[in-house]
Amino acid sequence: MKNSRFNSIKILAIILIIFILITLYFQFFSPQKLMIRSYGKKLINNLNKENITSIIITDKSDSFVLEKKEEIWFLKVKDKYFPSKTEKMKNYIETLEKLTQGIIVDKGEKAGNESKYGFDIERSLKVEVKTSNKSDFYLIVGSAGTSSGTSYIKFRDEKKIREVKSSIAADTSNSVSGWANKRVFNEEIKREDVEKIEVESYNFKWYKGKYTIAAVQNKEENKDKETSQTQKYEIIPAPKGEIKDYQKQNIVETILFLNAYDFKVEGELGNREKLGQIKLYLKNNSTFTMSFYNKDPNDIADYIISVDFNNYLYLVLEDTLKNFIKSPDDLVSK
Repeated sequence: MKNSRFNSIKILAIILIIFILITLYFQFFSPQKLMIRSYGKKLINNLNKENITSIIITDKSDSFVLEKKEEIWFLKVKDKYFPSKTEKMKNYIETLEKLTQGIIVDKGEKAGNESKYGFDIERSLKVEVKTSNKSDFYLIVGSAGTSSGTSYIKFRDEKKIREVKSSIAADTSNSVSGWANKRVFNEEIKREDVEKIEVESYNFKWYKGKYTIAAVQNKEENKDKETSQTQKYEIIPAPKGEIKDYQKQNIVETILFLNAYDFKVEGELGNREKLGQIKLYLKNNSTFTMSFYNKDPNDIADYIISVDFNNYLYLVLEDTLKNFIKSPDDLVSK
């Protein structure tokens, strides 16, 4: 009887051990659990976004460089540097830093399978990342994954294709324009900083003339009977008729927030005729001048912009200029 009880306890203990082992297997060591842990594991362990110094993006026929100089990111095209989009660069570098190993969706053993994941020559992009701590690497980026927010990538010279939880496929563009910051005036300049703007047209075909839009201070009382300062504008010389305040504000904002169509990478201004200019005066006594010229035959926009506060040449469309280089009479309420 005593032996029988002992044997029963022994059997129950063995069953319990087996149950614990099975539980541990499914909890930690099953192929599914191993895959989940691998999916979330960092792809490059020693990568730190602060150490990334440049990114080279290459498509089937060309390449360009995103390069950090004194903690500021620039776009380098044909040995010329242009400003890059600060927020886009910040987000993209964080995307690289957070890349995980993902799951292997294809071992790359079957010829012809690559186009299924966007790795054909027409669509795939090579992303080379240079760092200051010798953690250089490169990726081949394919198409977006079948699941929302995923991408297909290859790491270094691997044949296998990974699906990672990342938007890197959508965020990686081989278009220079997609990375360039084409805003002409500094983003820190606000409408309330403007003292006046002089608009001059010497030889634009749709308008020739000069006017100034100047800030005036108008004290108003709000609903709580408190005095507030509301900036308004006047146009000098004043046209005959009423111009709504919002129209004057729109002109100021259109100039301040002006985005060029593209940068002019090749060619110089030479001695070409100046068609007009905008002179911006701020309340802190700073001044900025923007000048306009005819384009070259191969330029992809209508006019060239040159400024006195950087060395870039911008390209701009005619319809964009017509938003603020216009006769004040055209703004008068009918």
